[in-house]
Amino acid sequence: MTSTMLEAFFHGYTQRATEDVLTVVAVKSVLDDMIADIETWIHETERNALTTELEKANAALAQYAIAERIHWDEKQNVLQTVHLLQLQGRTLVRKLKTEAELVAQDVLNKARLEKELAESKEKIASYATLSRELSRSQREVRELHRRLGIQNVLNPSAIQEKAGPPPNHDPTSTPTGLASLSDATLLNIFSNVDAMDVLAMSLTSKAWKSRIHVMFGLKKEKLQRRTALPPTIPKPLNVKPSLRPVPALDKSQLARADDMIKSFNAKEMKFFHDLMIRMKTLEVAAAAANLSDDPAWMGIVEALDGTSSRKGRPGSTVARGGKRSRFLDGEAHRRRGCVGARHRRQGPTASVPPHGTT
Repeated sequence: MTSTMLEAFFHGYTQRATEDVLTVVAVKSVLDDMIADIETWIHETERNALTTELEKANAALAQYAIAERIHWDEKQNVLQTVHLLQLQGRTLVRKLKTEAELVAQDVLNKARLEKELAESKEKIASYATLSRELSRSQREVRELHRRLGIQNVLNPSAIQEKAGPPPNHDPTSTPTGLASLSDATLLNIFSNVDAMDVLAMSLTSKAWKSRIHVMFGLKKEKLQRRTALPPTIPKPLNVKPSLRPVPALDKSQLARADDMIKSFNAKEMKFFHDLMIRMKTLEVAAAAANLSDDPAWMGIVEALDGTSSRKGRPGSTVARGGKRSRFLDGEAHRRRGCVGARHRRQGPTASVPPHGTT
């Protein structure tokens, strides 16, 4: 009985201890489950919080990247705008310099054109004066040609025939230098030199003197003695230019002459004007030296003045002589007055050869 009670006691005690152990184990397992659940919840909560923060950080980083990209683009746009403005500024500076140079060139051109305009006005004024002088000279030349034509008609024997070679000419000798040139070439050369140079060349030798006399139509007159002087004093030689037939000047020739004269420059016009003045002076000298004793000119005077009808009247010789002398004096005085007036208008620069220069 005692053993049975003990066994029952031990059995009950064992069962109570086992139940206690099981209870402790169950409690412990429950506590472990609870602790695990709490740890899992805490981990999940922290993970969710970190995930949220990470997402927020990623979103903020993306926004920052977008803002930085936008800022970078704006910065590049600003740099491009600055570069474009620099290029435009340089272009404007170059354009401004070019326009300034053009303006300076225009100012220089304007000053040059104003100077040329003033010179052109002066030249036009001088050309107008020279044109009037030239027209007057042409009219006088045509008048002289007309008078010479009348003289050739009234006195055809006065025309000098072509002279042969000079007496001291040696046909076997070969001319050299200027002597080998033709008469036309020598006349072109003599047209560019003064009369004194031609005279000096004619004095170098007898051959040159004879050739120049032949080219310019000079001939020696027979020695004549003055009736009022002693018979021992001979009259000096009177060398007169020969009278050649003057061709008629038609309108086409005059137009060509006018065109040639208009094409002259200032220097050529002045040279031509000087030549005309010299020609007028030579004409006055020739009229004063030769026309006083020319019977052909006496015939012209009588024909023009109507004195030919008085040849049979008494005292007509004296009347004709007086009228002829008065006419010649008036003609020479008129020519000298015209040449003197042109010389005064031309100024001191125009060189007029003295009377009697050939």
